[in-house]
Amino acid sequence: MKKWIAIFLIGLASLSYGSDSTKTDISLHTYLEKSDVPVNREVVYHVELSWKGDLHQYQIQKIGEPVLSNLKLRGSGSSNRFYVDDQGQPRSVKRITYYFTPQGMGMAYIDGVSVQYTAAGSEQTETLFAQRLGVKITERISEPGEGIPTGTIVIIVLALVFVGVVGFFIFKYFRIRNAQQEAQEEEISAEAKCLEEIEAITRSDEQDLNAKFIRLSRTLEKYLTEKRNLAPGSNYELVKADLESVGFKPDLLEKLERFYRQSELSKFAGEPISESDFHLFADTAELTVKAFDTLEISNSNQ
Repeated sequence: MKKWIAIFLIGLASLSYGSDSTKTDISLHTYLEKSDVPVNREVVYHVELSWKGDLHQYQIQKIGEPVLSNLKLRGSGSSNRFYVDDQGQPRSVKRITYYFTPQGMGMAYIDGVSVQYTAAGSEQTETLFAQRLGVKITERISEPGEGIPTGTIVIIVLALVFVGVVGFFIFKYFRIRNAQQEAQEEEISAEAKCLEEIEAITRSDEQDLNAKFIRLSRTLEKYLTEKRNLAPGSNYELVKADLESVGFKPDLLEKLERFYRQSELSKFAGEPISESDFHLFADTAELTVKAFDTLEISNSNQ
């Protein structure tokens, strides 16, 4: 008992004056980075020695292992620093850092750290003792990704599923609508394209009216074949039966019949055609194409 009291008194004296204040100016300072540490974090403890002069002024001979309660040593490290203070005096600092793992909640203590050193040019070993430090070990804190209640996770999952289902139906709706719009645009562009070709043929400077008419007839026959899904090269009787089924008027069918008759004569017999007849047949082709727009409008109103 007397021995421990003597050590304690020596330690108190060393904190203020070192091992011998008349012979040395080295000082020992210990401190904790935090006084409250969660049980799932580390306690960081620094032992710092400082003195006037360069780093070789003193030699550290031995640093005793700290006496621990409710802590376990994980590792340690050291560093040296040399600088000139505000008074222009050179100073040196040696720091030893300890990393402790808490063993449980409550108070934890670090004591018993001793530092043995010798001054340059001296063989006498001196010892400094660190004061006891306490740290409060608190409840664990949540790690990244922890602490989300199960109910919250379920709600998040259900919300994601709901958003996914709604998004799927919205995507499907717009996809169907876009497909319908594209189909309508294709039909409209087919009429527009055919009318543009008819107008281009009519306005062309080609002198051979027979050749121009053959081009005109092929343009119209191709349009009707694709529009009504007819077999290529269908004769007029097949075309007439199909157009009657969708409501073509008799007067337009008569004009279309004369158109087909002249087409056969021009293609196979090379029969010439007058300028006025060519323009009449061009009008017939244009009326036939435009009739589909009228038929589609009237059908949609029924």
